[in-house]
Amino acid sequence: MNRKSQKEIQVTTHMVRQFLQENEDTGYRDFHSNLLPGVDNVMGIRLPVLRKFAKQLSGMDWQEWFEQADDQWYEETMLRGLVSAYAKMECKERLTYVAKFVPDRTVTNWMNLHIRNHYRRSQSLIVLIRK
Repeated sequence: MNRKSQKEIQVTTHMVRQFLQENEDTGYRDFHSNLLPGVDNVMGIRLPVLRKFAKQLSGMDWQEWFEQADDQWYEETMLRGLVSAYAKMECKERLTYVAKFVPDRTVTNWMNLHIRNHYRRSQSLIVLIRK
């Protein structure tokens, strides 16, 4: 499939959840859940699999899905962060997606903390650039 037709594919919640269900690893879910106290919505998708899928999604029409995602699963949250990182866009546009993504997250595990700290560093950098 060429790049132009890839970009025309609309990413949907159904598409994302179907992929997650097809790649669910119950053994990894049990292991990963132990690393995330208080998080009970883990499907058990390995990070390299999520990264590869996020790169594919970032080449599609993902913006509406990003805005409407309800993050039923932990991995959906991870995908939103990864897609906004992999998608090609200007820094200012990326920061608008990061600003939409980060504030509605509470720091409940290392993933949220890492993303929140990255966002804060980016905001500090933007303030310095504007000066």
